[in-house]
Amino acid sequence: MVHLTDKQMKDYKRFERTCLLEEHDIEAVNEGVLTGKLLQLANGSIYDEDKKAIQIHDLKLDALERIVAEHPGQPILVAYSYLFDVAKLKKRFPKARFIKEKPENGDRTVIKDWNAGKVEMLIVHPASAGHGLNLQHGGYIAAWYGLPWSLELSMQFTKRLHRSGQKADRVLIYHILAAGTV
Repeated sequence: MVHLTDKQMKDYKRFERTCLLEEHDIEAVNEGVLTGKLLQLANGSIYDEDKKAIQIHDLKLDALERIVAEHPGQPILVAYSYLFDVAKLKKRFPKARFIKEKPENGDRTVIKDWNAGKVEMLIVHPASAGHGLNLQHGGYIAAWYGLPWSLELSMQFTKRLHRSGQKADRVLIYHILAAGTV
């Protein structure tokens, strides 16, 4: 669990109440857009109307860094929600590898490397890794950097590691959440 600063939480609650994030000139035109923007803000950035990511905080990155430190040398599968998450994750963890939202043939090499234990961190979107990927040979730790609304995606992503062929006694799943947010 990460905790926004008092100012960040005050801004978050005001945005939730008014649909306006005045400091960054962002308006949510309806409740659905507001929910998406609140999820973005909880993850650490928010897209403006020009699709430019505005940095808010790095709390989830810091939490993921602590998870990595708790499991030295162990590969970690990381689920992201937004492309700004990928940019921030790749900057903080430069050795991390990435599977695109719509996997291409080149992603097969990344998957092969993951399962061979050659990838320290694999960043994937749950929609692209939720079905048909066998990742159980590469590690036993997963971290949700951002959560999906879909229970099916959540369950399927978890099953990438927790499945037949997994050699670890247990699979560890971390959910990095911002307290008091959606």
